[in-house]
This record gives sequence, structure tokens and C-alpha cells, in this order.
Amino acid sequence: MNERLQFKILSTISILIISLSVIVFSVGIYMYFNLGKLGTDLPVESVDQVRNIANIMPLISELSLNLDAIVAKNKKIDWGNLGFTNSKIKVTLGLIKLDFNGKTPYNLSIILDEISLLSEDIDRMISENTSLGTTDAILVKNKIEYIYSELRDYILRINNATLTVLEKQKNEIEKLKDAMLLFSLIALGGATLTFILLMNQKKTLYQLEKTRGIAIANSNAKSEFLSNMSHEIRTPMNAIIGLTYLALKTNLTPSQRDYLKRIQISSQHLLGIINDILDFSKIEAGKMSLESIPFELEKVLDNVANLTAEKASAKGLELIFVVDSDVPNHLIGDPLRLGQVLINYANNAVKFTEKGEISIHIHVKNDTESDVLLHFEVRDTGVGISEDYKRQLFHSFQQADNSVTRRYGGTGLGLAISKKLSQMMGGEVGVESVFGQGSTFWFTALIGKSNEKQRSYVPVSDLRGLRVLVVDDNEHARAVITDMLENMTFRVTPVSSGAAALEEIAKEKRKEEYFDLVFLDWQMPVMNGIETARRIKEIALDPAPHLVIITAYGREEVIREAEEEGIENVLIKPVGASLLFDTAMHLLRKQGNETRSEIGQMPPLGEAGSGIGGARVLLVEDNEENQLVAMEILREAGCVVSVASNGKEAIAKVQQAAVDIILMDVQMPVMDGLAATREIRRLPYYANLPIIAMTANAMKEDRDHCLEAGMNDYITKPIDPKTLFAVIGKYYTASMNVISPSCISSECSSSLMVPKIHGLDLEASLKRVMGNKYLYLDLLKRFVAGQQETPLKIRAALMNKDRHLAERLAHTLKGVAGNIDASELHTAAGELEHAINAGVSDAEIDEMQKKIESIVAETIQDIKIGIETTMQGDTVSPKQTTGGRSLAEILETLTYYANESDSEALDYLGSVLTDLYAGCEREQVELLVISLRNFDFASALGILKILSGHQSK
Repeated sequence: MNERLQFKILSTISILIISLSVIVFSVGIYMYFNLGKLGTDLPVESVDQVRNIANIMPLISELSLNLDAIVAKNKKIDWGNLGFTNSKIKVTLGLIKLDFNGKTPYNLSIILDEISLLSEDIDRMISENTSLGTTDAILVKNKIEYIYSELRDYILRINNATLTVLEKQKNEIEKLKDAMLLFSLIALGGATLTFILLMNQKKTLYQLEKTRGIAIANSNAKSEFLSNMSHEIRTPMNAIIGLTYLALKTNLTPSQRDYLKRIQISSQHLLGIINDILDFSKIEAGKMSLESIPFELEKVLDNVANLTAEKASAKGLELIFVVDSDVPNHLIGDPLRLGQVLINYANNAVKFTEKGEISIHIHVKNDTESDVLLHFEVRDTGVGISEDYKRQLFHSFQQADNSVTRRYGGTGLGLAISKKLSQMMGGEVGVESVFGQGSTFWFTALIGKSNEKQRSYVPVSDLRGLRVLVVDDNEHARAVITDMLENMTFRVTPVSSGAAALEEIAKEKRKEEYFDLVFLDWQMPVMNGIETARRIKEIALDPAPHLVIITAYGREEVIREAEEEGIENVLIKPVGASLLFDTAMHLLRKQGNETRSEIGQMPPLGEAGSGIGGARVLLVEDNEENQLVAMEILREAGCVVSVASNGKEAIAKVQQAAVDIILMDVQMPVMDGLAATREIRRLPYYANLPIIAMTANAMKEDRDHCLEAGMNDYITKPIDPKTLFAVIGKYYTASMNVISPSCISSECSSSLMVPKIHGLDLEASLKRVMGNKYLYLDLLKRFVAGQQETPLKIRAALMNKDRHLAERLAHTLKGVAGNIDASELHTAAGELEHAINAGVSDAEIDEMQKKIESIVAETIQDIKIGIETTMQGDTVSPKQTTGGRSLAEILETLTYYANESDSEALDYLGSVLTDLYAGCEREQVELLVISLRNFDFASALGILKILSGHQSK
């Protein structure tokens, strides 16, 4: 019996029991009132009433007997006996009247009155003591007999009436007996059904408890799956975002920097999607929470534009932002969730629009001292939505097109999540649409105001009122830019085409008036923006206006053409007020009180990691790529980094040398981060050592476990450098000089000559590491150190019948080979992995294994020769010195610190690292750096001895 049928049966039984209970209750009430009537409605109310009436009859009869004797024998009356009888009659009369409480029935009262009169007559005769004659005696006797007969008839009537009533009530009692039997059986049935229901309820409760246990297990399994999925996705994301961050610090062309910035922004958005997947379970459980942090609305819109502009441009759509001038830019709230709703709306608009434009409108709906209610609209000129589908929107898994042949993809969750987020932000959502004409999706959000001063886009006085020409064929986009420029106090002339722009410039020239700035849309019919700019230059205006191209997407060919034509700037639509103002101020050679950072500009090293320079950081991480990313980021900030590959190593290293802070991964072999943290906390003097979790798991439960284990804080992967520096800064106060970044940047590596290595694609490899040759060499060294024994490990695993281990080792070898672009090895390792997984014969696997061993040996040998050649070619004369410091002095100082096991050696090393690279063999210097960062002073002394020996020769 399935649960649905069982529920229906139990419900029916429950309704039946309730009905039976109501019926039994009704019958009980009926019986209560009717059984109470038994013995009522009788002619007399008590037995005494009948008894006293019956008692007076013999007394009357006795009077009659006395009179009979007188009549028959003519004897004298026995007045004494007659008086006694008469007195008894009087007493009985009083008792009868007392029985009826003075309410004697009318028929009876007449008889009693006659008896009273008779009694009075007898009393009078007794008082006069006169004898009765035969005639008088007969009259009295007749009167007595009449009274007697009346009493007898009255009693007979009472008896008959009583018998009639009792007969009727007897019949009713018989019926009630039958009813009581019937409903007793009904009550018994109800009790039986109740017992059955209770037994089923017990069974149901057991099943519910069992189901609850299964549900909890499933929920835990889902949470574990989401946690593991988050970890697996975040690990490569950490490498992508971290290496992009590091690559942006190198010398790049504008196009490369633009591409990397877009990779960085898109990676952050992908990270946001991963977070949304994890947050979906929170929405279901009602545990979703919002941040309340200061943010700039302009940056939220920039992110929306970066993630939607390319899609819109690919479909030929215009993307326009319309932000009212009274909308504050500095706010307090959750920028990620706000942007999430806008991005969802904008992506939907692009998806359902084939031609026309997408516009995002923001205006103030309500403004108070502490917060502002903003109204956001995303309008499109797309297919629109029918009334039937409009009612289904904003519900989970509902879409505007649910047909099997639907053109548009999607999960149907976006609008439902957007509705929930808007409600959590104190707002609401809605849609207005006409089928075939487009849609307007809107939402409101109550957002706090920041105390930070809002920026004013007004130029200095001598730039106000300058002439600006806006050229754009899209009326809406032209109106938006015109309105923003007019709010900046410029005098704006808008035109709709290149030809109209040339005509307007020529007309103004004839009046000897000129435009100071010209904003040109790139994509216009007949004459595009580049051609219009070329023709404006041919007019030979003096002074010539500053020319700016505005394009819907930053295509490289547009930027290149603009540079070739001498156009000073290219802006990407949608253009915000801040960017428009800064561009105008820059071109007019006047700077306002505020400036906008250049696109792609990275913060200086000292600023990015200010306050943490010199921090001694123990990085506990088992993944080599994650180690590399974290080490490079921390080194850029001037931190001294030592590395442990698992928790057991971390416990040992923390006791060997002083550490200011530990960055602890959670999932590691040998000993995980939680267990390692507990062990470190048990050690003397380490109760307050800052330990920060650094893991790809982002569930709240994971955070709680880290804090319970004794960690101080939590950083999720992929690593955001700003977040990393901020968290470290919370627990570390700099008291030492910042160690200069090592010569691993592209500036230092640009002159390094890296030879081609057989089997490796050098060009592809250098592209992979953004041209950083030293980083590439480091990867090669790691490959040699980590994979040299891999073929033997695979063979040993196969001999031990451990195919799972062998497959995993082959998989790792394949991935690492791909990192250094060893294509032949990558292919061979992949084939071996597939063969092991497919369960092919041992003979075939053995042939593949031999091939792998041969390729690995050749590759490692070629790499070693290449690295040795590189290091020899990069060696500078040992006698060379820089900065006025001799190598002998530097080496002597370092030797002193190493002998004393003094961590000050790291500070000093940072200040002389450039000199060491200039005057010593680079490989030896790198070994020295590694030894000192790992606080291995014994090894450092050996290296210093070698360097000193070479220097003295």
C-alpha cells in the first residue's frame, strides 16, 4: 500500500469515527432528556396522594355501616364511636389537602368539600346528642354512599389514566433499549476503529521517523556533495584567478591587459555562480543571509556591463544605462546580490531580444536620512511575454517558453532567486510586458546610505560651458550621453549621423565657433565613427577638438583603428557618468578634485599588501599549483613564506622556527588541517598563534568546523589577494622592513634566455605563465622533482593489483605534463590512464608503461640540460657588485645571521637579493632563498660557504 492510499484510508476512518462520535453524543442527549420524563405526566405526583384518598374511603364506609344499623334495628346512635370515626375523617382530609400543597384537583376538591360538610353535620348531631329517625338516617346514608361512590370513581379514573401513561412510557423505554443497544454497538465499532487508527498512527509515526532519518541523511549527503563540488571547482578557479592576478602585475600590452581583466572579472562572476549554487540550499532552508558592506553602485554597474555587453554586442543590441542624477553612488548593502539580480535580468533581456536595445534604468523611489529605496528596471525590445506566462514567472523552474522545441535555454530558477533576494533587500519584483513588443522587469531594494561624500561631476570653473558634440544613431543612447554631459555643465549638441556631425562642425566653423570634445559612436550606418573622425581631421580645425570613440564592445580592431587615426580614447558602452567625466577632464588637460584609476591599473605593491611586509607565513597546502599561487602573492607583498605539504609537516615546522601566522588548508593527506590545528593548539606557547583556514570548501558547516578546531579566521579559494592581505593584516602588525620581491617578475625575467627543450612547446608554455620565464623554470624544476619516480610508482601499483592508484598516478602525470606542454608525454599518460580504467590486458598496459618510462626519462634529462644551460648563460661575473655593497660583506652578514639562527637574515636577504642575483650563480641564490625561508639555517650555511668560496676565487 503506497503512502497516498494509506493516507486516504486513515483520513476516511478518522472522518467516520468523528461522525459516529457525533451520532452517539446526539443519542445520549436525546436519551438524557427522554429518560428523565419517565414517571412524569401522571394524574398524581406521589403515592401518598392516592394512599390518603384510599384511606378515607373505609372511614366513609364505616359511617354508612353505623347508619345501616340504625335503620335496621332503630337503635340508638353510638355517638362516641361515630365521633371517633368523624375525627379520623377530618385528619385524613387535612392530609389529602397537604399532599396536594393546597392545589387539590378540582374534581377531588368538590368531593372533599362534600365530605367536610358531612363531617360538620355529624359534629353538629353529636354536639346536640339527638337521635336520628329512620328517614334522616336514610338521607345521611344516601349522602355518604354518594360521597363513597364519587371517591371510588375518582380513584378508578386516576388508576386508568396512570396505567395509560405508564403503558406509553413502557413502549418508549422498549424503543430506547433498542436504540441503546444499537448505539452501544456503534460505540464499540468506533472504539475498534480508533484502535486501528492508533495502530496505524504508530506505524505511520515510525515510517515518518524513518523517512525523517533518510531525509536528514540525504540532506547531509547533499551538503557533503555541495562541499566536495565546491572544493573541486574552487581548486582550479584558485589557479585561474591567482595566476591572472600575478600576470596583471607584469608588463603587458593594452589588449593583453584588457583580456586578462575580463578573464579576472568573468572568473569572479563564475565564482559568484558557484556561491549561488551553494546558496540555493540556504534558500530552501530559509538560511540565506545578506551582507551589509560599503560599496559603489557604479562598480556594480561596471560588473553588470562587463558580463552582458559582449553578449549584447554579439547580437547587435545597444546596452544603455540610465541612472538619475539623484541616485547615490556610495551605498551600504550587498553588492554581490544586487548585481546578481541585475545580471539575471539583463541576461534574460539579451536572451529574448533579437534586435533593438537593452536599457537599465535606476531612480529613487523613496529617500530617507539613513537609507534609500531604489527602483531598478531592465527594459528590452524583445519577444515579450503573454499574459498566461506572466502569471507563472518568479516561481521556481518556470520559464517564458516551456515547450519541447523552446529556443531559449535556462534552468528557470533565476527569477525565483531574484524575487527572494529582492524581498530580503526590503523590496519587491514585477514585470510589465506586451507580447511581441518587449518587456520591463523591475525590482526595488532598500539600501543603506554611506557616510562617504558623494562625488560631484562638475568640472572646475574654467571648463564649464565648453562645447561638446555627441554623434550616435541610437536616439536613446544619444539622449543618455547628452543628459549626463549637460549635468556636467557642458553645452551639448546631439546629432544622429556622421554626415550630420560634419555639417554641424562646418556650420560652427563658419561662425568661428568650435567644439572642444566630440564623442563618436563607432557603429553607425553609412559612415562609422572612425570614418567620421578621419573626415573631421581633414577639415583642419584650429583648435582641433578632442575625439573619443564609443563602441558597444572593445574589439581589438576598433582600438587599433582608433590608434592609427590618432583618436585619443576609446570608451566601451555602456558609459557611466564617472568614466565620461574623467575622460573629459583628462582630454581637456584639467583634472578635477577626483580622478578615476586607469583601466587595468594595478595597485602598487606596497599598497596592495601594506602592513604585512615581513610577516613570517607558514603555508600548509598539498596542491603544488595552489602553493605556487599563494607563495607568489605573498612574496609580492613582502612576506617570508615557508611551505608544508600536510598537517604533520606543519606541526614539525612550527616548532622548528618562529612563525607569525599559519595559512592552513583543510583537506590534505597524512593529516588534515583540522587535526593539525588541534595538535598545534595543544603545544606550549601556540595557543594564540593566528591560524587561518584557506580552503575551497565554502559551506557554513565547513567554516564552523574550522572555528571549532581552533582556527582564527577563514579564507575561501580562489584566493582574492585583497581579502588575503586584509585577513593577514587583522592578525599581524608589521615591525620589520618589507622584503623586496624576488626577481621573478617579468621585468627581471625578460632578459633571461630560455632554450628550447625537446618535447616541450616553449612558446605555448611561456604563454601559459604570461611570459614569466623564471616561473616557467620553476615549473620545470617541480616536474623533475615530483614526476621522476612516477613511472616506477605506477609499475609498483600495477604489480600490487592496485589499479585505482595506478590510474590516479597516470592521471596526475597527464595533468602535470600538460602544464609544461609536454604533448607526447601528455598523450601517452592519457592513453595509459584510459587503458587502466578500461581494464585492458596486463601485456598491453606493460607496453604502454615501458613507453611512459622512456618518455619520462628523456623528458627529465632534456629539462635538466636545458635548466643547466639557462643558469650558466645567466651567470654574471662574481666580482660584480651594485649599490656600493661588496658581495663579501653581504655574504659575511648573512653567514653571521645564519650562525645565530636569527630570522633577521630574511630581512637582510630582502634588501640585498638584487645584489646576490647580480654577483652569484642564480641557482645557488635560489637555494639560499628557499633554505632561509624554510628556516633551514644549516643548509643556508652550506650554501653561503659555497658562494663565499666562489667569490674568493
